[in-house]
Amino acid sequence: FIIYMLYRMHDPELFLRSQEHLNQNFGVANTLILLTSSWFIARCVQAARENRCEIALRQVFLTLLCGVLFVASKMIEWSMKVRDGFEFSTNEFFWFYYFLTGIHVLHVLIGFAFLGVVVYQLLFARLFYRMNLLTIGDFYRQRYGKGVEVLTSLAITASYLGWTSAQMVAL
Repeated sequence: FIIYMLYRMHDPELFLRSQEHLNQNFGVANTLILLTSSWFIARCVQAARENRCEIALRQVFLTLLCGVLFVASKMIEWSMKVRDGFEFSTNEFFWFYYFLTGIHVLHVLIGFAFLGVVVYQLLFARLFYRMNLLTIGDFYRQRYGKGVEVLTSLAITASYLGWTSAQMVAL
């Protein structure tokens, strides 16, 4: 944002002229969507802490819906800008516009992965909580005995190390 401000101070007229081509309705809608999604996820956390899994699941799905709406809104807005001739390379303002709003979209897309983990935990944590289990290894110990728990834990550790190694090689 500091670099944005420096560029804006360097050519304020260009930035003001370029801002006139933005649609305030999209800005208001996107802001409301993001604020609403924040409210939903806060309520999800509160419900999960109170062990009300059904309510927490509903809130996380509403958060996901807000994320989908935000990404769809940005895609529509960007496509309209490109159609009108305002591309990434049009000028410095639009470079910052696409870059900074792209960071928001990336944040939401990464959030989808984390919310997927939350959904998974809410679905399975409820079952594990009822069975007084903390890990998958605990489940295998209770169901099949200590030997299977150890083998399962080693297999999970090996698969994790393999996955991590593959990610390091891919870099």
